[in-house]
Amino acid sequence: MKIAGFDIYRYEIPFVHPIKVGGRELHARTGLVVCFYDEAGHTGHGEIAPLPGLHHESLEEATRQFRIVVPDLQLANLDEGFAKLSGRFDAWLSDFGLYPSVRLGIEMAVLNLLSDVVGKPLYKLLACDAVDAISVNGLLSGTREEILKSAACMKAEGYRTVKLKVGRLNFYEEIEIVKIVRNLLGKDVILRLDANRSWSFEQAVEFGLAVADCNIEYIEEPLQSPSLLCLFTEKTGIPIALDETLADGCNPYEQVSPECLAALVLKPSVLGGLERTAKYAREASRYGVMPVISSTFDSGLSLAAFANLAATFRQRDVASGLDTYKFLQADVLEQRFEARGGFVYVGRAYQSTQNLNFSVLEKLSV
Repeated sequence: MKIAGFDIYRYEIPFVHPIKVGGRELHARTGLVVCFYDEAGHTGHGEIAPLPGLHHESLEEATRQFRIVVPDLQLANLDEGFAKLSGRFDAWLSDFGLYPSVRLGIEMAVLNLLSDVVGKPLYKLLACDAVDAISVNGLLSGTREEILKSAACMKAEGYRTVKLKVGRLNFYEEIEIVKIVRNLLGKDVILRLDANRSWSFEQAVEFGLAVADCNIEYIEEPLQSPSLLCLFTEKTGIPIALDETLADGCNPYEQVSPECLAALVLKPSVLGGLERTAKYAREASRYGVMPVISSTFDSGLSLAAFANLAATFRQRDVASGLDTYKFLQADVLEQRFEARGGFVYVGRAYQSTQNLNFSVLEKLSV
């Protein structure tokens, strides 16, 4: 099979509330939806959506690069072997020097196209023994009042895992918020923290000791420098998860001993595609570290692809970070991506990617 043609659409979807990323306040999510099709009329959709403040490439740069490389992509013979995520994409695409967001969009579109050709949902194409549902962690962020209101709602909705953003409000107020959230959720709900490298070592240890009795599953990147992460765990007893360290291109197991490491937070648009994400996940499992698929405020198209990939890990109770759809006012999909009771039903998520919401899409010239 070859790519016979393609379309490009641009979207701009307002956030429910402005969000801050890398010191920048964002009011809307922008990106591309790319559509590949073969001569028989099968289609596959992918998303290219660098996030300002996180990705180095802009949307304009990503758009330009995609337009340059896509004629060469149409020369390739594509088959189900790409769905093994074992190096075929790397062999094909590595010489193009693609931005991470562009590579993700290409891989996503190709895999969705292959799924349409063979008549299987993506997760069953990737692994015949993939699970049918995955859990997701609810995401708590915002003001004190917003956090506590959302925590109560998530408890009522049946979420089994919740992640709370920290390092954004007053230091001591956040300690109090963590304790209140733990009480609201009860002892049976898993609580994660995400500090986004907000603190010095001394601040992180003070915070960790203050919430040590809150049964924290892990805290993501508490330190401005990752070199002291294991010492942080030794002093506080709280395991850590890596996120930004992976984006820096570091080998996580050279930075942090697996004994201190609870999870790798894997963002395909930052790591550069689904294949590279799967490689990180397989390696994490060998070390006894949880692979946690996460998003960068992407549309439901990407979230559905990430859910399909997470289903192949066959770890139903490891919650993925795909709750960010709630931060967008609309979706590029006609049927919005959603989690119900803290779970995503993967087949339904895949099916939703078949129909785009053209009311939010602007077709670009090719």
